[in-house]
Amino acid sequence: MLLSVGLVLLAGCATPNYALKPEPLGSQSSSPLAGSELVKSAGNSASVAVVADVCDLLKSRYLIVILAVTNTSSSTLELAQSSLDLWSCSPKGEQRLVPLEPEALVTKLSKERASRQASRAWGTLFLALASSSRGGTYSGVASDGTSYTGSYSYTDNAEMAKTLNAGMAANQLQSQNESQTIRQVDTFLIRKSQVPPGTGGRGVVFFPFYKSESYKLRVKTGEDTHEFFYRLRSY
Repeated sequence: MLLSVGLVLLAGCATPNYALKPEPLGSQSSSPLAGSELVKSAGNSASVAVVADVCDLLKSRYLIVILAVTNTSSSTLELAQSSLDLWSCSPKGEQRLVPLEPEALVTKLSKERASRQASRAWGTLFLALASSSRGGTYSGVASDGTSYTGSYSYTDNAEMAKTLNAGMAANQLQSQNESQTIRQVDTFLIRKSQVPPGTGGRGVVFFPFYKSESYKLRVKTGEDTHEFFYRLRSY
C-alpha cells in the first residue's frame, strides 16, 4: 500500500533540484522507491516504513513524508500528524518544522491550481496573437515616376482560432491533471485515526521546504520512537 501511495504522489510532483538521502540507523534497512528511498524500522509496538523527499507541487516546494505503520502490539495505536516530528539540523542547532494542516494545504493547492490555469490562459492568448500575425513589405513606382515602399500587417483568423483551440484543450487537460493530484493528496493526508492490533495505517504529511544540511524525523508509535536521518542533496 505504501508503494502505491508513494508512486501516485511522487508522480504528481515535479522533479526538484534537491532530494533527501536517508542514512539508515541501527537495524534499519532501505530500498529504492520511485526515485526516492524507502526506509524500514521495527519496534516493540509497530513496524514503520517511511519515504521522505523534496517535492515541487504546483507553485510551492515541500518536504513530504509518506508513512506506513503496522501495529504489532496488542493495543490500538493512534496515527496523527502529531505522531511525526521533523527537525532541520545545522551547526547552529535543530529547528522543529511545523506540518501543514490538511484542510489548509488543500485550500492552498486549489488556489495555486486556479492561478496557474489563469496564467496559462493568458499565455495561450498571447501565443495565438503572435502566431497569427502576418505582414510584409511592398514597393513600386508611381505613374509620375516616384518610387514608394511600405509595410502591411493583418491577423490570420484561422491560424489564431487553431492556436487558441489547441492551447485551451491543453490547458484544460493540465488543469484536470492538477485537480486529480490535489484529490489524491487530500485522500492520502494523515488525519487522526486508530490502528487496531494486527492492522496497518498509512498516509502523508507535507512540511514547508526549509533548506538545511540534514533532517531528523521522529515517528511515535505507542511506546516506540523511531528516528530517521536524512541529508539534503542538490543536483
